[in-house]
Amino acid sequence: MRLSKPLRYKAVFILIAAFSLSACNMKDDIFQSNSDCSSKEAQDVLKNIIKTESEKAITGNDGMDISKARATLEQIKITIDNVRTTKQDPDSTKKFCTGSIKLSVPSELYNNIEKAFVLIKNPGTLKDAFQRECFEVNANVLSKNADYTTQPTDDKKQLFVELENGKAISAAVRDILILDQMKSKLEAKAAEEKAQEAANTEAQIAATKADFDNALRENSDARKSINAAWNALPKDQQSEMLAEQKAWVAQKTAQCGVIDERKADAVDFNNAETASKAIGKLNCDTNMTNQRLEFFVN
Repeated sequence: MRLSKPLRYKAVFILIAAFSLSACNMKDDIFQSNSDCSSKEAQDVLKNIIKTESEKAITGNDGMDISKARATLEQIKITIDNVRTTKQDPDSTKKFCTGSIKLSVPSELYNNIEKAFVLIKNPGTLKDAFQRECFEVNANVLSKNADYTTQPTDDKKQLFVELENGKAISAAVRDILILDQMKSKLEAKAAEEKAQEAANTEAQIAATKADFDNALRENSDARKSINAAWNALPKDQQSEMLAEQKAWVAQKTAQCGVIDERKADAVDFNNAETASKAIGKLNCDTNMTNQRLEFFVN
């Protein structure tokens, strides 16, 4: 997922954790267990790598509350399961390891970032986005296989752990932290856009109704005028023109439709297409009526 400015990562993340051992514990066999791939010490360093790099990744993102992000980061449980030692050089203390790094996100936090992801209008779902980064997603738990190495210093007082290709893991944590803080802002923006859309719709409906009322008024005026002009004709002339007048009315009805002012209140102005057709009928009837009126006058 890309939710913020591109961030540069080193190919390998290295973090040093120092474990001070008392003189009585300075035995090779005891320290040997601490440098194992599955040792608590090695796993603690891996967790620190992920947390440190995730925190670095959000630093500099505008609008991020770093203190809040750190608190959120502490809610994400990081575990390393299915640990295997893939290689061990008998001439070196370095061990090559692989394991499944799991990010257990609290349900409420995961729901928040899902909502934020939807509001961003990204394609697909949040689960799809994580899966594209090769994460296994089981409810609110993200899992990804990773390789790492462990090696104690010669004096056996420090343990070096190198996490290879950890960019995707820290980027996933980064995106969780960013989405969590974006949610409230995105919801506020969505509410504002919805309110603006409603206001625009209301304004459009009012404008359409005004156009309809104007068309209805003009049509009523045109009908009154042509009726007055017809009634002003001598009776014998009315008789001569009656068939022609009926033909004109039939033509007008066929072309414009039946106009019934009593049904004006039934027009659905929420339906732009329906309202537009109603206005079109009135304008058509008005134009033809005015043309006929001009014929009478002349």
